[in-house]
Amino acid sequence: MSQMLEGQQVKELVIVLPGDKIEHPHLENNWDSVCVGPGLLCKNGAVYATRTGRLKMSSTNKKYIFYVDSQCKRYIPQAGEFVIGVITRRLGYNYLIDIGASGFVTITDLIFENYSKKNIQHLYIGDLIYGQLFATNNYREPEFVPLDVPKVSVGIAPLPRDGIMFHVPLHVARLLIDPSITLLKTIGKKTDFTLVVGYNGRIWLHSEDINDVVTIMNNVMMLEIFSPQELRTKLSCS
Repeated sequence: MSQMLEGQQVKELVIVLPGDKIEHPHLENNWDSVCVGPGLLCKNGAVYATRTGRLKMSSTNKKYIFYVDSQCKRYIPQAGEFVIGVITRRLGYNYLIDIGASGFVTITDLIFENYSKKNIQHLYIGDLIYGQLFATNNYREPEFVPLDVPKVSVGIAPLPRDGIMFHVPLHVARLLIDPSITLLKTIGKKTDFTLVVGYNGRIWLHSEDINDVVTIMNNVMMLEIFSPQELRTKLSCS
């Protein structure tokens, strides 16, 4: 699953509109411990909202991250976020990957550990790659770094092909990643499964029982309608 720091707490502050100035005690004189995330812009020593949504603050180890959580239809790449990409094309030694944004990202064979013609990790069109974004800006494509997959001894590999990928709205993906939301733990008490969540609204799911796969998909998609607390209560009663 996309990674969150242990002990991280997320608080919802206010609803903001584009152009609103963000005022908070931690933004006045504690810039060393503050990080500005998606939906916010620093300008002339002040922080402004660039999209409509809920202003949230994530805190851990005396570090504070401010961001705007909004229901966007298209994913906007942000540095540090974990995403699931789909290989769409191979260009020589490079792979073109779709992450659901307005543009593509590119990786090369050279990222693989101990790269050679004998132990090259073969990737094919349609394979799913889980990784993290770095150095995103408006003037070049995001830098994408794939992550190691469990049970693979050497190098970096795509997500196993025996799983299924489905899409959810971006705000639902962020709910699943939020450590304070225990929906997945509640489902895990009833069945065994493996779930990988990307900030770009893509979820990879694997379970031995196809009926469990359908049930988990339906429960996750119900987050569009019900709150996590209401859905957890329904699961506990069933």
